[in-house]
Amino acid sequence: MGRASWGTIVTSDVIGGYQRALRRSLRLLADVKGGSVLVEAPVGDGSPFAGATVAAAPWPQRSVALSVDRGSH
Repeated sequence: MGRASWGTIVTSDVIGGYQRALRRSLRLLADVKGGSVLVEAPVGDGSPFAGATVAAAPWPQRSVALSVDRGSH
């Protein structure tokens, strides 16, 4: 019988894997919906999104935020 091997899972690896899978899924969804656009962009200090909560951020009309990464969290 083989021995089980234990390792360490780092949170940033789990988040990174989730984000990669999400991007793949969104690309597929964009192809199906036709009018969908996936935007992934860093938010700089001068952005109206900087320091805003997700609820208070100035999202364009009919936008859906699927993922927010703040310092790998």
